[in-house]
Formats: sequence, C-alpha cells, structure tokens
Amino acid sequence: MKSLYKIILLLTFILIYSYRVFGQEKVNLYGGLGIPEQFVLGIRFQFNQVQLGVGIGGGDKYTTTLSSDVSYHFGGSSQKSDRRPWYIKGGLSKWIDSSKDPDRFNYPLGIYFRIGRDINFCNKVGLNIESGMIIGKLANELQIYGHAKTFPSLGIFLFYRI
Repeated sequence: MKSLYKIILLLTFILIYSYRVFGQEKVNLYGGLGIPEQFVLGIRFQFNQVQLGVGIGGGDKYTTTLSSDVSYHFGGSSQKSDRRPWYIKGGLSKWIDSSKDPDRFNYPLGIYFRIGRDINFCNKVGLNIESGMIIGKLANELQIYGHAKTFPSLGIFLFYRI
C-alpha cells in the first residue's frame, strides 16, 4: 500500500514540475462523487483544451480508490473561462482494500469513458457533471446480479482553479 502512495506522490511531483517548466494555463483542485471513484479528491493540469488528472478517494466497499483521467474540451465557449465547456474523458479507476487481500494486483480495475460539461460559477470555481460507461473487471464488481461487460459511470465534481 505504501508503494502505491509513493507512485501517486511521484506522479503529482512530475506533473507539478512539468507545470512550472512549460507554463501551462491552469491547475485545478477537485472533489466530488462518482461511480466508480466514490468519494474523491484530486488535481488536474490543463494544457490548452486538454486536462490530465489524478485522484484518490474512498468509499464504503473499498478503503482506497485511485483514479487517473484525460479530458479533451470542445464545443461552445464560456465567458468565465478560456476552457470550452463540453468535454470527453477517458480514465482508469482501481479499488483497493488492503484489509481483505494484501495482493493489490487482485483488486478490480476499470476503464471509463464519459462526456461532460463544465458549469462555471465564476472564473475560479465551477462544477463538472458527466456520465458515460465503465468496462473491465470493475464493471463486474459494481454489477449486483450476474456479470456485466459495461456499467453506467457518473460523476459530479466541484473544482477550483489555482
């Protein structure tokens, strides 16, 4: 479990370091609820109309959730942001519960695809609302009855631009 946290810290350091070197536009902190992420806090780095993000969270079934995503913003315009309001997102989510099984490679991993919209309250604060689907072993884990190849994926996140 400690090595997972080290990897997340290393990725965050690399992204922050690259932010200073290349001078990208914005850094966003976010928090919210999602399926499969459950409760999540994270950071996203913006490169023109593309965002790269990592998050860590938790929920009732698993003690830790790790997620990463890439978003491409398109369509429309906003008076409160240079980022276009509509986006498509692809990401990975992994649920971990070290109290049940110390082998972190046995935990379900899912790949999710979503379409969403930014709702900007002002130039610093806004809301992401998104929906799509998740595939992979995590979709099976989320399914109540039987096995599913896909499962609905939803998210609502409050973000703050630094």
